[in-house]
Parts: sequence; structure tokens; C-alpha cells
Amino acid sequence: MVVPLYNKQAYVRRCVDSVLSQTFGDFELIIVDDGSTDESADIASAYHDSRIRLIRQANGGVSVARNRGIAEARGKWVAFLDADDEWLPRKLEKVADCAAKFPQAGAIYGRTAQIKGGQQIIPAAKTAAEPLLVDYLSLVTFDGPAMNSSSTAIRADVFNSAGTFPEGVKITEDLDMWLRVACTTEVVHIPEVLSIYHLDAGESNWQYCRDWEPYWISTYKRWLMDGRIPQHLIRAAEAYHQSFLLARSIGLALEGRRLAALWSLAREIQFRSVPKVKLLKALRWLCLPAGLVRSLKRLVVFANM
Repeated sequence: MVVPLYNKQAYVRRCVDSVLSQTFGDFELIIVDDGSTDESADIASAYHDSRIRLIRQANGGVSVARNRGIAEARGKWVAFLDADDEWLPRKLEKVADCAAKFPQAGAIYGRTAQIKGGQQIIPAAKTAAEPLLVDYLSLVTFDGPAMNSSSTAIRADVFNSAGTFPEGVKITEDLDMWLRVACTTEVVHIPEVLSIYHLDAGESNWQYCRDWEPYWISTYKRWLMDGRIPQHLIRAAEAYHQSFLLARSIGLALEGRRLAALWSLAREIQFRSVPKVKLLKALRWLCLPAGLVRSLKRLVVFANM
């Protein structure tokens, strides 16, 4: 498994301890210190466990660190965990079970609970009770659980065809990776919380996607043009793309930027491809009085605190 590490001295011990507490013990933990300027690397180096390898390198960004870990990994599977998050004890056991049960799968991920201000937030389950192969792009389009950089394990040979994390991309680099993985191999979802994402320890970059196109969209367009998206996934990939554009329009409306939201809908949305439920939701936000939108936005923020 790979942990990219950069200035996380307050959290790295919690992260490593969660890995060492796994019920499945046959693993290697590769910690890639990406030029930390605090005590992060020293804390990691204090562990005396033969399964842990600490690699130090000059700062190159999180994708460079993850890719270094992938290159150094010796196992058949590579699992990812951010240094400020943690795993629940049966995470690797569940992944190993699924790898044996679904040998055709090249990616396996579980659900993630979020913690903010000491309060745990668990999204409502929208899939079956047992692990199963999923149409990942369709699942996420309709608000199902998505892969993230602390929940996902990828079979090592998948990187040969899907590629690795895009270096030099600072925001949504992981979404680009998951898109390529979903277009390359079968995906298994485990409908059980196996990782914890600490919102207080990091920050969401979603707000930066309002006014520009995330890198993964250019990858989607390039793969579509080059014929790298399998024929049976083209409609799902387009719906996934359109779902993001709709969500961005809703975000603009919530910020009171209605003209920008309307312009986004008119210029970007292909109404024949878009999920109708999400289209109606976007139009609802655009049609509500501005004062009511502000009030509802406060309620949404409060509910997620």
C-alpha cells in the first residue's frame, strides 16, 4: 500500500497505526515523504516494522509521490491511503476476499465515512448488501459511492493500460485516475465503511472547479476521441461527464451566480445525455427566489457540519 506524505505530522501516526492494526497482515507499507518540512518523516521513521518502507524525495506533488510508491510496490495489488486519513481494521481483509472472489476485477473500493468536528458522517447506502461488480460510472452518476484516494485498491498490472496519476495536476488528479481505471477494468464495490476521511485535516478543492475545467474532463474527451473508452461504456461515461457539469451549475446557483449557472447549462449541457433527475434538480435551484436559495444553502452547510 502507498501513503504519500507531506507535512502531516499531526496525523501520520494515526494513519500508520490504522494500517498496522489490519486483520490481514501480509502487506508492505510504502510511505513516500514528498519533501516534508515538519516532523512527518521522523515520525514515520520511528516505526520498527519490516513491512514499512520510508522513501524520501524532493517535493514533487502528491501524484509524483503516489507514482513513486506504485513504482516501488512489489505486490499484486496497490492500495492507497492519504496520510491524514485512516483505515478500519478489516479493510485489507475485505479487499483480499474480493480479489479472490472476483479475479476479473482490477479495482476494489469500499465506502468511506467522513469525520468533521468530531462528528461522523456516513452517506446512505445505495448499493447491495454484499460486494459486487458495478458499472462504476453509472453508479457515481446517480450519487452512489465513489472511489477516493483512501478507499481504493488497484491491481498492479492495471497501471500498464490505465496509466498512473497525472503529475503536475494539483486538483482532481485522483478523479482522473479513477475515470481511466473505470474505463480499463472491472470494478468491485464493497458496501461497507472501510476508511475514514477526516475533513478537518484536509480541504475540499470542489470550489475551485466552478470556473474552469478539471483535468479529468480533458482526459475523458481525449479517450473518447481516441476510442479508448469501450463501446459499452460510452453512454455511461457521457452521463458521468454531464452529471458533473450539472452539479457545477447547481454550485454556481447556490453561490448566487445565476447567470453563470444558466450560461453553463446553455453552453455545456447535452440534454439528451443528462440524467433527467439531476436536470430537474438543477432547474429547481435556478428557479427558486434568491433569498430562498441563500436560506437553503445555510441549511445545507449546517446539516453537513
